[in-house]
Amino acid sequence: VVLDEGTNLLATLPYILQVLDNGLHVSMPMVKEARRDFVNYPFWSQLKLGATSLPSTHSVAAHDQLSVTMQWAHGGQSMRTPLVRGMPYVTAFYDGGLIPKISLETSAITALNGAANVVGTFTGARFKLKLNSGQTWIVYFEYAVKVSVTQNT
Repeated sequence: VVLDEGTNLLATLPYILQVLDNGLHVSMPMVKEARRDFVNYPFWSQLKLGATSLPSTHSVAAHDQLSVTMQWAHGGQSMRTPLVRGMPYVTAFYDGGLIPKISLETSAITALNGAANVVGTFTGARFKLKLNSGQTWIVYFEYAVKVSVTQNT
């Protein structure tokens, strides 16, 4: 994560992550190649955590022997993502009025909370997204929020 430009892949498992200036890219590998001498988990960005006006650079905000927290910050606004090997959830914290934006990079939403109508404004703290890739992602918020889905991708 922090070598060179800080864009290396990070296998936290079960997720593979890539930290880029435009946000945290998340891959949950579905196809695994396993041989006697290696296991290959391909990366393709399926979900991106970002913001409507995300600061254009990222940096390490904190670290210890077991974790690193990445941060996108500028002018009092920030998005922070703690990264830990084996983390069960991908988490982002938004401060200073930064508006979260979650993008699906490679799949379209076929159902939202069980309903086929996936474009519009929805209110809740938990959203279940079924994708045309066969995956299901569940997005949690700390409290009930209004979510606008502008496209099904």
